[in-house]
Amino acid sequence: MSGVVVVGSANLDLVASAARVPGVGETLLGSGYGEFPGGKGLNQALAAAAGGRTVLAAAIGNDAAGSFIEAGLQAAGVRRVGPTAARPTGRAIVLLAEGDNRILVMPGANLELDPVGVELALTEADPEVVSAMFEVPIPAVIAAANWCQRNSRRFILNASPIVELDDEARTLLLAAADPLIVNRGEASALLNARGGEADELALALTALVRSVIVTDGEAGACLAVGDTFHHVPATPVVVADTTGAGDAFAGTLAAALAHGADMLDAVRRATAAAAMVVATTRTSRTH
Repeated sequence: MSGVVVVGSANLDLVASAARVPGVGETLLGSGYGEFPGGKGLNQALAAAAGGRTVLAAAIGNDAAGSFIEAGLQAAGVRRVGPTAARPTGRAIVLLAEGDNRILVMPGANLELDPVGVELALTEADPEVVSAMFEVPIPAVIAAANWCQRNSRRFILNASPIVELDDEARTLLLAAADPLIVNRGEASALLNARGGEADELALALTALVRSVIVTDGEAGACLAVGDTFHHVPATPVVVADTTGAGDAFAGTLAAALAHGADMLDAVRRATAAAAMVVATTRTSRTH
């Protein structure tokens, strides 16, 4: 029993940069373009792999994009398990302007990740920690949570992007999460709240989960475990590209917890990793 399994998405990211975001009906000339392995699952797996053995349970297509993604994972020492589907590999269209991003995701082959495959992958890998997010079908995420509950393993839920859940799925996933990771907007959505400060949202979410981390960009992260609350400040950096910062946070946290760190130390490591990503252009990153 060791390491991390990430149950999540794998996409080809098509990244275009411009001086600013175009308005409705407006056409601008861009300043750069690149294609990179991406997706929340893949990004988290690459971040986790920097800290130890990592497996990615994900589906890709039988196409050039899928081969490109496989090569990137192998180079980083991440083993992928999951179907190679007839559907095309997922795509993410990323518009980067002034360091911030706008992202549109087409799931493609990610829709082929199913509960049976997830169960098999987890049983084979026997991880200490399982991390999942909402860029794959919810039944696959539920299968991961159930496996962790049955086998007394830690289940990390990065509830992103926010999706509609029925009451049963919502209750099951929140009860299993330890921790739940959300940004401030996602925390508000889970609480059906209109805004709120990160610390207030984190404390409110402790009524639903065992532990919660609310990330808040340059303000850092708030950790709440029961009645215990900590604020971890962000490392000040010059913003180059925020794409993937939340994934770096989640993947680094998963690896730290899998290798014995306590929750507060894991959040500190994750916050530092996210800052490094934000300060680095996509083409300069090592993965």
